[in-house]
Amino acid sequence: MAAAHRRSGTGRVVRWDAHGRTGAVVVDGVPAEVEVPGSAVDAPGGRALEVGELVEVVFEPSEDGPAYVAVRACPTDEGPD
Repeated sequence: MAAAHRRSGTGRVVRWDAHGRTGAVVVDGVPAEVEVPGSAVDAPGGRALEVGELVEVVFEPSEDGPAYVAVRACPTDEGPD
């Protein structure tokens, strides 16, 4: 997908499968969850995401599967609630 279709925002991790290294983020103003593959996670020390954690996410429409897919998800300093 072309970079022109990419969007960014802040969202909360609502699902994370540590074994499969996949999950989902809910971003305000986006009508569907954003799927997060492990390859998109940009976290210190290569750590995984946690449910409830606030992340900055760059995402684009998916060509198949979920409506949106993250190309980068980076935890903010706030951490999970």
